[in-house]
Amino acid sequence: MIKRLFLIGVVSSIGLLQAGCDSDAPQFRERARLAWGQVLTLYLERIHKVEPLIEIVRQRVPSERELLAEAAAARDEVLAVVADDGSIADGQRFRTFARAQRRLSAAIAQLYAMVQRYPDIAGDTEFMNQIRSLQQLEDRIVIARSDFISAVRLYNAELQEIPDRWIASILHPDARPFNAFSRAQLDRSPPS
Repeated sequence: MIKRLFLIGVVSSIGLLQAGCDSDAPQFRERARLAWGQVLTLYLERIHKVEPLIEIVRQRVPSERELLAEAAAARDEVLAVVADDGSIADGQRFRTFARAQRRLSAAIAQLYAMVQRYPDIAGDTEFMNQIRSLQQLEDRIVIARSDFISAVRLYNAELQEIPDRWIASILHPDARPFNAFSRAQLDRSPPS
């Protein structure tokens, strides 16, 4: 009788523990994946905004061959890197993606600086509108990356804290920590 009551007590305790500690890993993983999708969408939009700027500079200032070559190479590198949902769980693919994006950001910063050296380009209203549009997009990218970092931190913490880690390993054995940008990478070069 005592064994039976003890067994009922243990089973009830485990049931209550499970009910109170159900893993939030699936919700956090989905939130991180949605945030990652937003980051990818904005980066793709950035590529489409950079291409016309490179062409305008190529037409108006052909002497800036080195800058144009670097910007085009950075753009091509970003296009060559395939990023998808799996990228955030694969450290090497994520680092390659982040490195390509940093290279493109550096090339864009050089384009901003180059504009200041050529007043005729800086006076071109259409070109400057495109620059402002790109700068606004970069601000949105910073916000999206910050949201992504926060979502990844929540998800990864869920996978590391006890008893959540145990529950996640039982209920979601395929759950793996995600990679994220560092907070230092959020800062973009201020436009000149």
